Amino acid sequence: MRKLIILLFLCVGCLDPYAPPASSGNLNALVVDGYIDADGSARVKLSRSTSLDDKGTSPKEGGAARNY
Repeated sequence: MRKLIILLFLCVGCLDPYAPPASSGNLNALVVDGYIDADGSARVKLSRSTSLDDKGTSPKEGGAARNY
């Protein structure tokens, strides 16, 4: 019963939304999003950062090339 109460408290205790501060700095940073699997395969997506108010998709980075 005690574990159930603790679990319930943890589930409902962190419901405050996070509102990051507005940034007027450089919003053109390179973003590298990737996944490396245990068998050696990899997936990498390059894009540029955008404003938090921008609801569209992040712009993809052009001109990238694979080098093995």
